[in-house]
Amino acid sequence: FDSTIAEQTDFQGADARGAFFGKANLRGAKLAKARLRYATFDEAELERAVLGDSDLRETRFVKAHAQGALFTSARMDYADLSHADLSRADLSGTNLAAANLHAARTDGASWNGALTATAKQTDPLRLQAEAWRPPPRR
Repeated sequence: FDSTIAEQTDFQGADARGAFFGKANLRGAKLAKARLRYATFDEAELERAVLGDSDLRETRFVKAHAQGALFTSARMDYADLSHADLSRADLSGTNLAAANLHAARTDGASWNGALTATAKQTDPLRLQAEAWRPPPRR
């Protein structure tokens, strides 16, 4: 599914464990109750996608665009959401135990009842190192 275009596609209940959705366009896709453990959604377009009640444990969402996505009651233990845009996403009731939320954008996201106590938040030193650029050559 690398770079595939699947807007509004219905994948509800699908078994796609370990699937690669890197850079895929899944805007508005229905992935509720899907088995997606170990899947990769790096840089995927997931705006308004529905992933509620899905198994997203150990799944990668690095730099994913998930504005307004619904992750309600999903299992996201150990998921990597670093640098993901979760603006206005609904993560209510989601299990994010030990998930990586480093530099994730979460403006307006809903976290009601989400389990985030052990989630890794932004590491300021890592963020500074990631932004470092060498000085211009003379």
